[in-house]
Amino acid sequence: MNSTVFLPGVATRDHEVTVPIDRDDPARGQISVFARELAVDDSLPALVYFQGGPGKPGPRMLMDWIPEALKRYRVFLFDERGTGRSHKVDRTTPERIDAHYLSHLRPPDVAADAEAMRQHLGLEQWDVLGNSFGAACAGAYLSYFPEGIRRAHLVGCVPEPHMEVERFNRLNFQLLAARTKELFAEVPWIEDRIAEVADHLDNHDERMPTGERLSATRFRFCGVLLGEEGDFGALANLLEMPFTTHRGEKRLRGDFLAQLGAIISLETMPLWGVIHETVMARPGHPVQWNADKVYREEFADLPLLGNQFLRTHFEEDPALIPFSEEVDKVHRMDTLKAQAQDVSANEVPTAALLFKQDLFLPYELTRKSATRVGNLKLWVHDEWFHDGLWTHGPEVVNTLFDMLEP
Repeated sequence: MNSTVFLPGVATRDHEVTVPIDRDDPARGQISVFARELAVDDSLPALVYFQGGPGKPGPRMLMDWIPEALKRYRVFLFDERGTGRSHKVDRTTPERIDAHYLSHLRPPDVAADAEAMRQHLGLEQWDVLGNSFGAACAGAYLSYFPEGIRRAHLVGCVPEPHMEVERFNRLNFQLLAARTKELFAEVPWIEDRIAEVADHLDNHDERMPTGERLSATRFRFCGVLLGEEGDFGALANLLEMPFTTHRGEKRLRGDFLAQLGAIISLETMPLWGVIHETVMARPGHPVQWNADKVYREEFADLPLLGNQFLRTHFEEDPALIPFSEEVDKVHRMDTLKAQAQDVSANEVPTAALLFKQDLFLPYELTRKSATRVGNLKLWVHDEWFHDGLWTHGPEVVNTLFDMLEP
């Protein structure tokens, strides 16, 4: 079966708990957060999973690692606040598009929600597994509420109490530029094709299936495919034949625009753009559109863009336009909690997998941060990309689980 909603042979139980939007100001209101429990043996210990993104709920499709985990655990798939059945936030919920609300969708709040869920379930402790943004949430949990965790398993990210946003963004752009050069060396025709499409968009009014004009800058965001396994092939497939001719005029094909839209639109997960950079904020250090600043200062000539969000995303993507003003306020906030607290004295057994080839979270930074996490066992993979849990899930979880077995 390929669904966690309908999964014969596995007991599924849905859990919800009500929590404050802002724990420092409960009068601001409440939301509910959701987790789906999967179990084949109720005597097994509990494992809570935090999904990557940000903006993705707990998996509804059965990721390959889940059957492996069910041999050892009851698995709780957690919908981080703002996603899935945890008060999802998107353009259809304008009442939730508020700077204060959006500023409380970050890892410290997700971690507090998970701790509230643990207490609601009556569990003495549970193990945690987090991937990418989910690992940031698991790392926040490890630092703010360690008493709730028996063992922690992190993929792609470790707790970051002092993330320097400018260094992060500059390294990200540098890695993207290097990977783009590798793409052009491996698929030589694609460089001219990308330039041809971008030039066409600078000089013609092309409309996405959703009606908005497509700019060259937004087209370049298809480079987000770089840094995932099979990235060169995916981009080659997309760009093989983007053009057609209508009445003697060169136009972009409808199927190309539809396929591109599936990559560059944030309709299904707007919080990816809304939260992404603010995860790195901390008291006294607002992010202030730093990726946009670094891009314009040094990297505006990149032929492809990736996992960085610019002001133009919030001007051009219909899924993000309603968020523009409120996200700008969040970017300027200098009182946001740090993603994590100091974990140098951590006593919770922790295992982490980091990727040397990671384009989304630079290994140079995450490796250094890992040295500051107490009681951490580190596994570094030389070849896998940031999507390692998606592409090699059984091996990832079984290795991480085994690393912490007595």
